[in-house]
Amino acid sequence: MISVSPQKTIRFLGVIIASLSLINLAVNFARCFLGRGGLWGISRLFDLDIENNIPTWYASVTLLICAGLLALITHRKRQQGDRFMNHWRGLALIFLWLSMDEAASVHELFIDLNKPLQTTGFLHYAWVIPAMVILGILAVVYQKFVMALPQQVKRRFLLAISLYVAGGLVLEMVGGQYKEVMNVQMPIANGSGLAGMGMALILAAEEMLEMSGVAVLIYTLLQMLSRESHGFHIAFGNLPRQAEPKVREPAISPSSDGRHSYASPQDER
Repeated sequence: MISVSPQKTIRFLGVIIASLSLINLAVNFARCFLGRGGLWGISRLFDLDIENNIPTWYASVTLLICAGLLALITHRKRQQGDRFMNHWRGLALIFLWLSMDEAASVHELFIDLNKPLQTTGFLHYAWVIPAMVILGILAVVYQKFVMALPQQVKRRFLLAISLYVAGGLVLEMVGGQYKEVMNVQMPIANGSGLAGMGMALILAAEEMLEMSGVAVLIYTLLQMLSRESHGFHIAFGNLPRQAEPKVREPAISPSSDGRHSYASPQDER
């Protein structure tokens, strides 16, 4: 059985996020100012703006962990007859989709919408338009759910969602505007100088906020599960059976006539 500590978990995730962000800044500095975009394959592995690498894998896995924790909470809420059980189930499905999208980059299919829609500036990445519509619908559907959460859980939940949206949507729009104004080529070209490094900083902040939001949500969900079960544990295989209490046999003593008499435990005292 493994005991999962919310505090240790978020510290561990924080170290990973900080490490990925610092390595990303280092490889982009080498690309923009030193003309070293390859770095023997290291840049490809750690660039936050490139898909199918270590940061993408980390983001997909943590989103999947969120989906799993939300599914556990959904199961408990169903047992309790909670009226918001379907909202929890909906969140589990949303984060499962986000995990799949992070791994397969499904939202990238909507980038070409800017050609028929002729969107520019903050709407340079046209996929943000349907994303804002979906967020508006979810805000309406989940308003009562959020307001019914315990105060501390509600604050952390809103913080997690705000960080994720700020990174995944707001800074994506800022990046689109910056790209057009500064005429930065994507992916960022070797020797692109301050303009390229500025774009790299926006992208790094975008991904860091997204990953931080997911880390806060994992912490919040683990805290909820820990409070309800006095500590969150993961068990593998069958739990060991508890030993049955031993029943003391009555003592047998011979009587004067050769027969045996039984003495109860009370008689022996």
